[in-house]
Amino acid sequence: MRKKLIHFEPRSVSFQTDSVYSRYQDRAFYAHMFLEDFGTSIMPIGGRRYSGKPFSVSVLPDEKQHRIKVNLLFPSEYHSYDKLYSPMEETVSGFIEHCAKRLIVRGTQYYEIVPASVNPEMVKGTPNFTEPVFVLVNISGRVKKLGGVYIQFIPKNLWNKVHKKFVLLPASSVWQVSIPKEIVGTRSIEKVLKGLFVAGGKHQVEMKLIDEGILKKGTFDVDAYNRNVELYVAWLTRYWGWDVRSSLQRYTLEYYQIYRRIVSAYSLAIFREYIFQNMNSLLRKIGYGCQMDMDGLPTSFSISQMFTKLEEKGISFKEAYDLTNIH
Repeated sequence: MRKKLIHFEPRSVSFQTDSVYSRYQDRAFYAHMFLEDFGTSIMPIGGRRYSGKPFSVSVLPDEKQHRIKVNLLFPSEYHSYDKLYSPMEETVSGFIEHCAKRLIVRGTQYYEIVPASVNPEMVKGTPNFTEPVFVLVNISGRVKKLGGVYIQFIPKNLWNKVHKKFVLLPASSVWQVSIPKEIVGTRSIEKVLKGLFVAGGKHQVEMKLIDEGILKKGTFDVDAYNRNVELYVAWLTRYWGWDVRSSLQRYTLEYYQIYRRIVSAYSLAIFREYIFQNMNSLLRKIGYGCQMDMDGLPTSFSISQMFTKLEEKGISFKEAYDLTNIH
């Protein structure tokens, strides 16, 4: 039997969670692009930056056991427990991207803080940990806080399989993260997603027009319809600054495109700073004797100053583009 590098047993039950994306797969054209672009723009891909100031994440105090524990604590979409050592930039970037995308879909994200143990037989030279080791596990399904506990509700079709209808988790073992209020709240992102699914139905509308022969009659302006849909998507995502994959360039001046790029960079900076700040708060909550520091990416404060500079013509379009680039 293959030995595991790390062992942990969550109290929460893992299962496939239904989401708005799975319910509206046939209308997810814009919503899918929005989520994908958001994920690839919030942090350097793979934790590596190829232009501008070098990107770095440090752990203080800089000790081997702290780096290992931080690496094990924060999972990502591609995270594996097959190795103890990963660059901090890769670990932090992967987790922030993964967490941010979950927040877009769910509004609020819940993780169970699970005690873990590292198998010393698997790794030579593993340090003797002076503090407990934890991993974060995504809590599936609907979660609600009631007093000092969180309740995970188990879908009815799993009651017989897992022999329980809900799981009670003490507040001390749950980490909750929400969308920063400085951008939009949970309800606002729900409205954005709903609108994107409505806009994503444009292909069904076009197919219906074809089936009914309306397009052949020339009584319906398809170009005007598509333009209005894209402008509606731009209005929906105005606080996020999404460029709808550059499709807005056909309808807008370069000044507006750069302005919207700054809006996007500002929103993304607030988002990553918020998650990173919460990650450090979690390190304090679980008693880890370390904190993380991130450097090399534009801050929300520095980006906010660009709005005034752009209005006063104190910055060129190229400078604005370069200063908001994180890759």
